[in-house]
Amino acid sequence: METPSHGPTGTIGTLKILVGALLMGLITATGVMFMLVQQGIHQPQPGLESLLLVLAILWPVTAGASLLIKGAMVKQARTRWEAEGGSGDDNALFPHFMSMTIVRAALLEGPGLFGAVTYLMTGKPLALIAPALSIAALGLMFPTEEKFRELVRSVTGKL
Repeated sequence: METPSHGPTGTIGTLKILVGALLMGLITATGVMFMLVQQGIHQPQPGLESLLLVLAILWPVTAGASLLIKGAMVKQARTRWEAEGGSGDDNALFPHFMSMTIVRAALLEGPGLFGAVTYLMTGKPLALIAPALSIAALGLMFPTEEKFRELVRSVTGKL
């Protein structure tokens, strides 16, 4: 696939900054909350252990939603691509990639932050699994030119 000079490379850089900011915010918030509890600055409150159950439901649901949204947005992009005759500039698919990436990143960041807050409120280290999973998932879906090309291949069938 030939990349025109007006391709999405600069925009992918902006998308990397956005997802990177979400990732760094999650890491920072988790670290601060961890230190607040470990240093005894914040005392966990008894009786909030039910937050762990909410977290155990929330993370898989939002991670699953992230995967479903990816599939739905690829299908939507393919439908539009085919309706337009299956031709055109591959870079026209970039808005789909951008929307999909932002929505998925937000869905993955949210339960991670909730896990950090749950740790702050309960002091239960088990709650830190959610931020760790969110950090890993955000790292795996981090936007790259290759991931955009994967979307193009999924939508157009072009290699």
